[in-house]
Parts: sequence; structure tokens; C-alpha cells
Amino acid sequence: MITSAIQRLEQYIAEKPSHFRLLDESELEFKPTLEKWSKKEIFGHLIDSATNNLTRFISGQFEDNPIILYDQDHWCKHNYYQVADFSQMIVLWESLNRQLVFIWKQLSSEALQRKANDHTLSFLAEDYVSHLEHHLNQIAE
Repeated sequence: MITSAIQRLEQYIAEKPSHFRLLDESELEFKPTLEKWSKKEIFGHLIDSATNNLTRFISGQFEDNPIILYDQDHWCKHNYYQVADFSQMIVLWESLNRQLVFIWKQLSSEALQRKANDHTLSFLAEDYVSHLEHHLNQIAE
């Protein structure tokens, strides 16, 4: 079961938006180099991750091993996160993650064993939250 992933993600949804709203815009937009993402773009990457994983968890319930293609650099660049309104980004991140939690809570034991990108949906839920935690730590630095 993915109880731990659900609990951790619910906690982040409850706590992080208010924390994000306190972050300084100039710190969020600072790019260490031209090639590296700013903290704002890292947060945008989390939105992209949620978007792609939402597709993965929906398709994974009825398609056999759906392949979800995702070029993270192009997605980040063409979502224009560096110049986007950060408050709107927070709302989108929160909404996408609430939907992921909702879907996860509906999944049966059998559905959790279905595969997407050669991993079970159960594994992908845990992996999603671990990935989120890694990038939340980068933003907090």
C-alpha cells in the first residue's frame, strides 16, 4: 500500500504553500549559471513532474505499461517558469498534488501492481514523493 506516500504528500500540501509564499522573489529567480535552474524553475519542474505523473497514474490504470515521454528541460523552458507569477505556480502545484492524492486513495491493490514505465504504480507513488522531497530540499537551501 502507498499509505506513507499519501501521508507525506498530504503533509507537504498542507504545510508548503504558506512557506512558499514567504520566499523572496529575487532569491527564487537567481540562476547560479545560465544552464542551471533557479529555485523558481526547480519549483516549476515539480509542477511538470506532477503533471506527467498525473497522466501516468491515470493511464497506468487501464493501459498496459504506458510510456510517458518527458523532456524536463524543454518543459521547464516552454512553461516560462522563470517569468511566471509564483503565486499562480503555488496554486497549480497544490491542485495537481491534491488530485494525485485523490487518485492514489482510489487505487485498489490490483491497480497498484499495474505497471507504467516498467515500474508498479505503487513504486511510482513512493518514487514521486521521494523526488518531490529532493527538490523541496533544494528550494529550502
